[in-house]
Amino acid sequence: MRSRGILHDLLPPETSQLYGLLLLLSGAALLVSTPIAGRLSQSPAAAGGQLPLIFLLTYAVLMALVGLHRGSAAAAMSGEAYPRVILALQVAVAQLLMAPFLVFVRAVLPSHEPRIALIAAYVGLVSFAAGMVAFRLERWAERTRRDAFPLKHVVVFAYYLAPFFLGFAGHASATLLGLISPIGAVYGLLEGMPAHLAAIAFLAPVAIFLPLVIYRRPLPQGRAHE
Repeated sequence: MRSRGILHDLLPPETSQLYGLLLLLSGAALLVSTPIAGRLSQSPAAAGGQLPLIFLLTYAVLMALVGLHRGSAAAAMSGEAYPRVILALQVAVAQLLMAPFLVFVRAVLPSHEPRIALIAAYVGLVSFAAGMVAFRLERWAERTRRDAFPLKHVVVFAYYLAPFFLGFAGHASATLLGLISPIGAVYGLLEGMPAHLAAIAFLAPVAIFLPLVIYRRPLPQGRAHE
């Protein structure tokens, strides 16, 4: 039997600060973008399918940071499957906390409800993918006695930024590359991009976390007997 209950693992004391910061920064971003959203709702024809980008892109970035934080914490737990389940549940808790903000955006722009739902699902996948990157890098750092903190942040933010800026090259392949970035993907989902492009956007985080979930490596000798 585990020495700690699943509830303690799911909501340890440090998550209150993390989730509080998530809500605070998301609320600030929503406050900044609300006047923009209000103007768009008054003139749907002029909106051009756009949504309050400041809030939604902030949401995408903050959820990646949540994934990084909780993935690192999950790496300190024993076993393989259990920490990944806890990570997925913690991402779900963060998504649940963000639901009122997303409902507000949907209320401001009701015609975009399906797009907001897609963005929420996509951001959840990205957050879990970021968490799995942190999880695997922290386990690697433990084996090699290195510091994973800078590397995991560089990897995730390169995933956010590099494909997005490469997507400005102007040809079709570059446009597809831009969808790999959560920035490009969220923007494309806001604009109502075609289904096949949305599928490419969703496949990117799945292609990141699925091999990391499947991959198994023997744990260090000391941990194997915990």
